[in-house]
Amino acid sequence: MNELERIEALAYCSAAEAAGGVVYEVRGGTCLAVPALPVPTLNRVVGVRGNLDVDAVLAFYSGRGTHALLSVPPVSGDLERELEANGFERTGAWMKFERGVEPADVETALTVETADGSTFGRIAAEGFGLPQAAGALGSIVGGPGWYCFVASADGEPVSVGALFTDGGDVGWLGIAATGVESRGRGGQNAIMRARIEKARELRLRRLTVETGERIEGRPSTSYRNILRAGFAETYLRANWRSP
Repeated sequence: MNELERIEALAYCSAAEAAGGVVYEVRGGTCLAVPALPVPTLNRVVGVRGNLDVDAVLAFYSGRGTHALLSVPPVSGDLERELEANGFERTGAWMKFERGVEPADVETALTVETADGSTFGRIAAEGFGLPQAAGALGSIVGGPGWYCFVASADGEPVSVGALFTDGGDVGWLGIAATGVESRGRGGQNAIMRARIEKARELRLRRLTVETGERIEGRPSTSYRNILRAGFAETYLRANWRSP
C-alpha cells in the first residue's frame, strides 16, 4: 500500500472508531461500518491492496444488510476481474492528489482557529447534509493525530476542515465542509491554508487529499479549490459497489 492510501485509511479508521463504528480487518483491506454516519466515505473498504479477501468483505457487509463499497487504487493482480466476477460494478471514481508543504498561494480575509468539537460537528453536519450526525462528526476533535480548524467571517464560524497524521511525515486532509448559507466566502481557502501551515509546523513532508473525479457539466468546486492550493493530480481511484 502506498503512503497516500495508508494515511487516508488510518484517518478514516480513527474517525470511524471515534464515531462508535466498526473497524474490521480483512486480508488486503479494512472494512468500515458507521451507522451514525451513513455516508459512503465511512462505510466502505479502505486501504485496499491487490490480495483483498473479497469473500470476507461480502460476508462483513451482507451481515449488516448493506452493499459493499470499495475504493480501489491502481493495484497489481486480478482484483478488478475478481470484483466483476462477484457482481461488483464501478460507481465513479475519486482523484487522489498530493503536494509538499510549501505555503499555499491562496488569499483569504477570514480568521482561522482551532475548532471545538461542538462547532466542528455542527458545521460539518450542515455542510454534508447530515444534521443528525453533528455529534459523530465532532467526535474526532481532540483525538490522537487530529488537528481540526474553523474559519470565521465577521466572527461567525462558516467552514471547518481537518488534518490527520500518525506521527510520520505524511498528512491527510479531509472532513472539509462549509455551512449552506456561507458558501462562496472563501472559507475552504482559509481552512486549506491553515492546515498546510500546521503541516509545516509539524515538519510533515507530503500532504494528500481526494475528491470526486472531474466530469464535464458537473460542479467541481472542491476539485478547483484543491488545484488552486497547489496540489497535483496523482491517480484516479475507482469505486466498486457490490450487488
